[in-house]
Amino acid sequence: MLAQDIRSRLSRYVSGESSLEQFEDWFLPAAWNLTPDPDGEAYDLASELWLRLAEYDNGDWSEEELRRFFRKLTKADAPGRASRAGS
Repeated sequence: MLAQDIRSRLSRYVSGESSLEQFEDWFLPAAWNLTPDPDGEAYDLASELWLRLAEYDNGDWSEEELRRFFRKLTKADAPGRASRAGS
């Protein structure tokens, strides 16, 4: 369920319905204590987001680049596998 919630919130950000700040305000506390689970979907997805947000904060990505990357993660057939599918 968390992976689906993350994708839903992420979709709102990439479509412009919410800001990056609004997404982060929801995501950071929601994913803070996440641990690997048997299917790994939510954990893998959250790990990708944490990494990309840190890189963005470091100045490695523009917001548009970040948005394009996140758009790939909103696809149901790409559950937290952006490092394999998008890199």
